[in-house]
Amino acid sequence: MQERRRFERVPYFCRLTVEPLPSGPASEAYAVDIGLGGVGIASTQRLEVGQAIAITFHLNVGGSPATERTIGEIRNIRFEEGANRVGVEFRGPLDRSLNPLLVKVIERI
Repeated sequence: MQERRRFERVPYFCRLTVEPLPSGPASEAYAVDIGLGGVGIASTQRLEVGQAIAITFHLNVGGSPATERTIGEIRNIRFEEGANRVGVEFRGPLDRSLNPLLVKVIERI
């Protein structure tokens, strides 16, 4: 039985840095969708379901580059040609006080 997401996701594309925790090598990936509860990622890095990861979002805010970091856990992986499609659930829903840039991005979409 497949779990339903608590928060809707919308298409969103941006560059990410993904780092397996507690001390894995960081690699570049891309967001393909986002919601208050998680993000869909395209990555060539070897990741595993249940693994905790730090995600740094490379954003463009008002024409200026900015970054925002959050922690999540890999919930599912779909292997596709060229990249893996990875479903990540944030440790807690994004909150304006902790992730103001990401919340603003979602509100604008």
